[in-house]
Amino acid sequence: MSNVVAAEIESTTEFVESYPQRVSYTERQVSLDPLVLSETEIQRYDRPRADTVIPREYAFHLLGNVIGRTIIDLGCGDGVNSVILASLGARVFSIDISKHSLDVTAQRAASNRVDNRVTLLHSDATAIPLEASSVDAVLCTALLHQVDPIQTARQIRRVLKPGGVAIFDEAIAGPDPFAQDDSQLNIQKVDAVCRAVGRRGRRRDFWLTTRFVSRMGGRTFSSAAKAAQRLDRAPGLVGG
Repeated sequence: MSNVVAAEIESTTEFVESYPQRVSYTERQVSLDPLVLSETEIQRYDRPRADTVIPREYAFHLLGNVIGRTIIDLGCGDGVNSVILASLGARVFSIDISKHSLDVTAQRAASNRVDNRVTLLHSDATAIPLEASSVDAVLCTALLHQVDPIQTARQIRRVLKPGGVAIFDEAIAGPDPFAQDDSQLNIQKVDAVCRAVGRRGRRRDFWLTTRFVSRMGGRTFSSAAKAAQRLDRAPGLVGG
């Protein structure tokens, strides 16, 4: 099961600054560079609908309008989220402990011409090298099972501004009374992470079928995606 949840810092404030517009794109020819994201691929993450059946789109729905905001892509991996955020107008800190991941992110940002909006930081998630109260949002994707989740959450809380939000898109283990491995990420640990950041916000669960359709490239509101969501909501279906 995939769980997308927001944790918010208390004393939420309204952003009243006049932000610049999102990065504008000139019409591109079809690129043979596999690192280049098309305008269509980027647009699907520009404030998606709340009822999307795709976990990543729901994570971006929770982020809302990112224009002019400073956002950490924590555990940036292959840099796709960093490039999407930068393309939509955010200033991005891409953080990863893997130098290879940072190299790929740098190449992807350059290929998409947003490298001037992406700052690469080589660091562990439990020691974010930024000042306190310096960012508007943190996006974590498939990270918490690789790090100390509570220490990571405390670091996220430290760097978030008042009113900031942390978004976690994580695969979690379902209840298993016979499980011997306590290191698995489960819903109780996710809730503990949210409490360590501040308070839990909105959350949705995406189960096996929906994740399969998403990974196969299914469109957000296609018949297959909607059918997958209905199947996942059926009583008795257990995801992992």
